[in-house]
Amino acid sequence: MESKRGEIKDKSPRMLEQSRYKVGSEVLAKAFYNDPLLISILRGLDAEKRLGRLKLVFELTLKTLGPKRLPLTIEQANQIYGVALIHPPGTYPPSFLSYFYILSNAVLRKGFYGLGRWFKWSRSIRKRHPIEPHYYLEFIGVDPPFQRQGIGSLMLKHIVGLTDREGMSCYLETANPNNLPFYQRFGFEMIGEERIIGVPIWFMKRPSLPL
Repeated sequence: MESKRGEIKDKSPRMLEQSRYKVGSEVLAKAFYNDPLLISILRGLDAEKRLGRLKLVFELTLKTLGPKRLPLTIEQANQIYGVALIHPPGTYPPSFLSYFYILSNAVLRKGFYGLGRWFKWSRSIRKRHPIEPHYYLEFIGVDPPFQRQGIGSLMLKHIVGLTDREGMSCYLETANPNNLPFYQRFGFEMIGEERIIGVPIWFMKRPSLPL
């Protein structure tokens, strides 16, 4: 149940059901609408087209990868507040067929716009991934009206608890400098920085901590 002030009573992370992938993708599109990297990839598109492109890409990603990964959410009463996608050890990068499905469907439905910049970014971040087994947090986003209510923190706490129980490190990258203190509070350390398609990208890793 949600209070009149918009406060969320139940903030327990759970697996995002496949039937909810489309709604989850809409939340992610709004959460990442002003992300510097995605603005650069889709530069030149008007607001409506950019939002539509983001919804499609997140939906295709969740439908293709979600069933064999760990898509998390905080939701109740049919309202999704936040979504995260985690790749367990050994599951990233996805197979060629998975990438082909995502890209071919995106191109068929929305065209080639931004595809070259996306390829350049994708190749660059793959080279940075740790060699040893690790969890990879591909994205975590909260619906803007419900940000700053601890939803992202609860999802990330759940994620690092999982990695600690399994004795694994967790890895991510971000293009938003405002996110750096947030990740650092949970033990993530800066391990690199690179400018990709004109945008600074920070690479972070959290070692497994004893329980």
